Amino acid sequence: MDYIIDNNILIAIKLLKSNGYEAYIVGGAIRDLILDLPINDYDIASNITLEKAIELFSNYKIQLYSNKRTLGVRINHTFFELSSFKGLTIEDDLLDRDFSINSIAYDIDKGIIDPYNGLYDLSKRIIRTINEPDIVFKKDPLRILRAIRFSIEKNFTIDLKTYKSMFLNKELLNNVKKERIQREFDSILLSDTPSKYLLEYKDILEVLISKIKNINSFIVIDNIRNNIDYRLLSFCYLLNDIDYTLELLSVFCYNQALINKIIHVLSFINYNLEENNESILLFLSLFGLSDIEYYFALKRAIALANGEEIYIIDNIANIARYLMLEGKIVELRNLRIKRKDLVQLGYDEMVIDKVLNIMLEKVIKKELPNDRKILFEYACKLKYDI
Repeated sequence: MDYIIDNNILIAIKLLKSNGYEAYIVGGAIRDLILDLPINDYDIASNITLEKAIELFSNYKIQLYSNKRTLGVRINHTFFELSSFKGLTIEDDLLDRDFSINSIAYDIDKGIIDPYNGLYDLSKRIIRTINEPDIVFKKDPLRILRAIRFSIEKNFTIDLKTYKSMFLNKELLNNVKKERIQREFDSILLSDTPSKYLLEYKDILEVLISKIKNINSFIVIDNIRNNIDYRLLSFCYLLNDIDYTLELLSVFCYNQALINKIIHVLSFINYNLEENNESILLFLSLFGLSDIEYYFALKRAIALANGEEIYIIDNIANIARYLMLEGKIVELRNLRIKRKDLVQLGYDEMVIDKVLNIMLEKVIKKELPNDRKILFEYACKLKYDI
């Protein structure tokens, strides 16, 4: 069977072959070609050395990898990774891979090379290690999480021997660099029913996320939008520990903007928000206008998970959107008296936030106008009551 290969990949393969080297498409690219799925990235395995590869592709943009065996190459719009064989032959190289479905190679002249029955396992939708699973997972424990990811993304079944070994070797995940975890964990959160997989693999994930052992139900995550920002927010809510959440997200190398968003929402998630303009205006003034859709999405997901009526949350959200459109929100940042003013008035740093919030609430309730002179006068009087 002929496969439609990116033309730039064909250029690379023909360049290698014309210079006397073997060249095979391997790994996820050929797996997904066979499954008729979109190709996210290409890998080429060859018997060329790294030094010769650098010389051969010197006319293209190249990137050296720390393993001293792999070269990143960009030909026109296509980026691929070129690796020297792990061993002497393509069969040796394929034997060193994780699962049989990833141990298939494709030669543009000879066709499929499948020494380890990857095609059979693809047809049966089975994830199975090539060697003994204990050996495979000890060599790279991240493969435990990769097995979970492949089973979710491809809707495959993990064979029983491999499955049992994943749990037996779960402690090896302590040896994995945490920055490698994010992609694998995201795949669970982005599945159709994250609660199913989080529950099934809870014992494995506990090695990486200690607080997960205290979570009784993951259904909140199922009830929120299938987007990593929303799903991760709902998962972090279940951890019920903002300090731990901040540490975990940083260790897993999530971007700082997303971390800030999650911590911001979680800091207000237990706020007593009532279904009236005054309460909502005060909340919006304290919370701010950014991240508000994330806040209401999480509140809604929590209500659904608890079997509560969601019409109140939806109504509050609609009122909030109306108030924002009308420009009726007074925030701390546009209050006419500032922190430095209170310092000049002799306020202790420990009470300044409390004082600002008191004045903000009074402005929102229209008990005080947002007027600098009047706020100063009020602050002078309030000083003796704090």
